[in-house]
Parts: sequence; C-alpha cells; structure tokens
Amino acid sequence: MNVNKIIMYLRKSRSDDEKATIEDILQRHENILQEYSLKSFGSVIPEHNIYREIVSGETIDDRPEIKKVLSKVSNGECDAVLVVEPQRLSRGDMLDCGTIIRVFQYSNTKVITPNKVFDLTEKYDRKFLEMDLQQGNDYLEYVKFILNRGRIASVKEGNFIGQHAPFGYSKSMIEKHHTLTPNSDADIVKLIFDMYVNKDMGCSQIASELDRRCIKPQRIEYWSAASIREMLRNPVYIGKIRWNFKKTKRYTDEQGNTYSKRIRGTEDTIIVDGLHPAIIDEEIFNKAQEKTGRNSRTPKGFEIRNPLATLVKCANCNHSMTYRTYKNSNGTQKNAPRLLCTNQIHCHTPSIEYDVLEKAVITALNLHIQDFEMKLKNNEGDSLKIQIKILDKLKKEYEQIEEQQTKLYELLEKGIYSDELFLKRNEILSQNREQLLSAIAEQENKLPDAIDYEDKIIKLSTCIETIKNNSISAKDKNAFLKSVIKKIEYRADNSCKGNRFKDTEFTIDIFLN
Repeated sequence: MNVNKIIMYLRKSRSDDEKATIEDILQRHENILQEYSLKSFGSVIPEHNIYREIVSGETIDDRPEIKKVLSKVSNGECDAVLVVEPQRLSRGDMLDCGTIIRVFQYSNTKVITPNKVFDLTEKYDRKFLEMDLQQGNDYLEYVKFILNRGRIASVKEGNFIGQHAPFGYSKSMIEKHHTLTPNSDADIVKLIFDMYVNKDMGCSQIASELDRRCIKPQRIEYWSAASIREMLRNPVYIGKIRWNFKKTKRYTDEQGNTYSKRIRGTEDTIIVDGLHPAIIDEEIFNKAQEKTGRNSRTPKGFEIRNPLATLVKCANCNHSMTYRTYKNSNGTQKNAPRLLCTNQIHCHTPSIEYDVLEKAVITALNLHIQDFEMKLKNNEGDSLKIQIKILDKLKKEYEQIEEQQTKLYELLEKGIYSDELFLKRNEILSQNREQLLSAIAEQENKLPDAIDYEDKIIKLSTCIETIKNNSISAKDKNAFLKSVIKKIEYRADNSCKGNRFKDTEFTIDIFLN
C-alpha cells in the first residue's frame, strides 16, 4: 500500500495516562504507528498525512481534525486511515459511530491498526468495528459518570475545580485541596462592587470606566456589561463555590443536525461554602443582587420587542445588534427604534433604524426567492431529485448483495454449497460489491448539497409575510425567523468615530439554515 494514500490520525483518550501531556501521548502513538508503517509498507507516513487532535471533544463536531480526515475519506483521497485502536476515531454516541462507519464503508477506505486491518466492505469486519466503537461509547459513559461523581464530592468539600479562576483569584493547592487565593486584582473586584452599589453606576458605565483606566479583564480585550454583570452575580466573591450553574444541552432536529445550547441556573446547581477567603462583604453582595434584580433586563412577564433578536450580527466584530428605543423625559418617543452593536464603543459600527433594516431584510429575502425560482426554472431541483433516486437505487442493490452474502454463508454451513461452488459464488458477489461501493462513492461525490428549492421558496415567502403581519407578536415572529434564518450580518462603515446614530450606507448578508 502506498503511504502517500494513508492518513494517520492521533488523539488522546481518557484511558491514557492522566499525568502525561497530550503532546507526549500523541508522540508515543506516532512512534508506534510509524514503526508499524515502516515494517508493513516499507516507509513512514509523510508529515502532511498526519492529523493530530489537540482539542478535547466527545463528538465529531467538537473535533476539527477528525472532520478533515472524514472529508478526505469521503472524497476518496486516501485508501486507509491508520490509528492505534478503532476507538480513537470515535467514542461518541452511536450517531457519530454510524457516520464514521458509513463514510469508510461507502468510500471503500480501510481502518488500519497495529493489531488488525478492518475492511468495512466485509460484513464481519464491519460488525467487529461496530462492537469496538460501541464498547468505547459504553466505557466513555461509565468514565463520565465516575468522574462527575468525584467532582461533585470534591465541590461539596469546598474545593474549586473550575478550569479558570474567577477574576481577582488565583488557583492554588493548600493541604491537598484545590482552592482559590486572592491576587492583585482583588482590589479591582472591590472597586467594581463599590461603583455598582455605592456610586450607583450601571454595568456599561463600569465597563467603560475600567477600560478608560486601562484595567484589563481576563482572556478578553475589553470589559463588557455582560462580564461585569456576571461578576456581580457570582457568589464565589463571598466565599462560596457554585457548580453546574451553566450546562451544555445537546439536541437534534428533524434533519439530524446536532445543536448545543448553554442553560444557566439549572436545578442541578450546587452552592456550598468554599475553602477560599471572600473578597466581598456579604452585605455589599446582597445589595448588588437587590439592585441587579431591580434593573433586570428580563423582568417577569417580559416580552421581546425585536423580531430580529439575536439574529442580526455586526460584521465588524460579530457581536449581536440590540434593539434600542429612545424617549424624552416625559416618556414620549424621541427617536425611532434603532439596532445598535453591543460592542459599539470599541468597533464604532453606526447604528441603524429598525424599520430601515427590516425593509432591507425583506428585499434580501425576495432576492433569495428569485434565485431559488431561477434554479427551479433551470430544473436544478429536478436534477437533484434524479441524482438522489440513483443513489437510493445503488444503496438498495448493495443491501441485496449483503443479503445474498448472508444466504451464501448459510448455504455453505448447511452443506448445500460445496467449497468450490461457494468460492465461485463468493468471488462474483465480492466483485459486484466492489463495483457497487465504487458507484455509491462516485455518486455521493457528484451529489450537490440537497436543497428543496420549492420548500425554501415557501419558507422565505412565509418569513416576509410574518415580518409584515402586525398582528403577530415579536416573540412569535422571532421564533419563526430563527427556524429559517441562521444569522444576518450587518456591515457599515466604521471609520468615522463619534456619532453612532449617523445614518450611513450599509449592506446585509442573510445566511439560511
């Protein structure tokens, strides 16, 4: 086998030595695989064919390098993938395992380990690989359960086990306990609470004041109202440990796409006394909570006013554009509602009247509809349906071959077929299987992204009707628009500082789901 057509994939696993670094483990595995390659193929795998997964992730979506590998496999750019064990490819759920198996099977790509070569066109090799990946998934779930149980026990003892220490603290180890120690930024935390509680400054004002004083936050370039608000609400500053406050929930839509959503303040949240000293007096902290509750942007019964909420992003900094209304002191409307970048103080993107942007969105959606109508007129949709039918037909033929293969083994076991007749029939089936797998891979590579143009036209037309319909609430409009539109990028000239309300030329790009 040509080493230029073999990809090496390296990834650290939970079963590896916890004390060893990722780099050490990947290098150790690379040495094992290169030694195997030299012995088996007469040469080592070239560097440009080696993919090292540095980030940690349980799913394909969380691992950029495996996505690159699977792309090359599905495009027929390699003959095999070399790993230390099959479970390095995936220890995720069975949806991910199924994706990996299908990609390798239909592209006729082998999975090579130092102990075994898996040819997924062979029924039993595929079964063995499925079992191996399933065992890996079961092991992962067990390890996660044990680790989580240990983390909860440690948290309840008052240990801080977070990845990053909150601003104002440093992580430390005291008598074998993971805890926090106030650092030089602790006085800044006190200053923030003092400005909020005693100086009656808002979160945005505090963020601007800290930036003006050249006080730098952690891991971000500038302070924001959100980061200040998060600090004011964090009980770590009165000596508490908070755990499971934010959780990532994964869900899958009807099309099989997987999404993640961050949920705050779940029922599993744990708040206990920590081993670390407090920075803020509890009385000051409680006053901050009272004020935060009074100034909450989402009070009980709150209804969103912006149908485009969280959809419009500033193209200059990728922050969300927020809906702002402006009133006189007597409560009358001063100016028309506008959309303003939440990072405007730093990116200087001019705001825009909501009505003006809404009209631009309708115009852009109409242009998308015209484009889809043109593609329908050119029979692109019909052509796609024909290609899909061809692919489905090939896959059904392949399933029939698999059934024939199973029956062939049964006839051999029952003594109906002689060894000679079995080998002859098996050779014919193998040739047919190879031809079908090649045809399936070729058809999948030729297949464009599946787009139902008629469905797209209906949905976009409904979007326009929804936006124009004043009897529909902003909340319901927003929910429907999010089901069709991924995001809207707003781009305007940000070279002129000093007037964020200046009307200027702009463009928008709409990205559909």
